[in-house]
Amino acid sequence: NKIFSDPDAVVVILNLTIVEVILTFYRLYRTSEIKKSELNLLIHSFYKDIKEHIEIYTATTEHTFIAEEIIQSSIHLKALNKRPGAIDIIQLCAARDFKHQNLTFVSSDLDLNQLAKSHKLTVINPEE
Repeated sequence: NKIFSDPDAVVVILNLTIVEVILTFYRLYRTSEIKKSELNLLIHSFYKDIKEHIEIYTATTEHTFIAEEIIQSSIHLKALNKRPGAIDIIQLCAARDFKHQNLTFVSSDLDLNQLAKSHKLTVINPEE
């Protein structure tokens, strides 16, 4: 809520993140953590937020070619839960495009946050 309540904040997500979020909603439904009506509401609300409040930033081929640098830097970090996956790495590569624009990286993934901080990104964990 802190992010959306700041009238000057520009919220940007990577296009691949949309797929990741929708997959999470369906996983919650598949594992009976939410009902079908809740699934539909979450998906509808998410798309509405994108339309009204969120800019979509597209992952590029260049991001995939600089990913190895991020992967190499993650080798020395102690994993708390699981090592960041492919989409996580691409998110960090894309975030570097905004490094001079007062970017705040938002994630509840502790290992991804640790890696983002090691690359000098400001991180907010919405679950804290």
